[in-house]
Amino acid sequence: MKQFPDGHVRICSNNAIVNVAGNGVVDVMGHGNEVNVISGTVHVYGEDATVFVFDGVADVHGERSKVYVHDGTATVMDRDCQKLDCDGSGKLLLPDNSKVE
Repeated sequence: MKQFPDGHVRICSNNAIVNVAGNGVVDVMGHGNEVNVISGTVHVYGEDATVFVFDGVADVHGERSKVYVHDGTATVMDRDCQKLDCDGSGKLLLPDNSKVE
């Protein structure tokens, strides 16, 4: 498990669990990563990512992403999203070519 409170961090690994709980910016690159956004801004790249947004902002660029938004904002730039949930006051933004199953 990797935790980063502040700053700008780039993570290039597969199947990592990343918790972001600060004011910084984190770029997560690789496949099969699980990303928990508690606060801060996260850019997620790669395939098969699972992203939980509890608060903060997530930009998801990966193919076959699973995105869950409790509170905060997620922008999904992916043509093949498997699951998109939005609870509470969260906002989920999708491009026109995305599908929700």
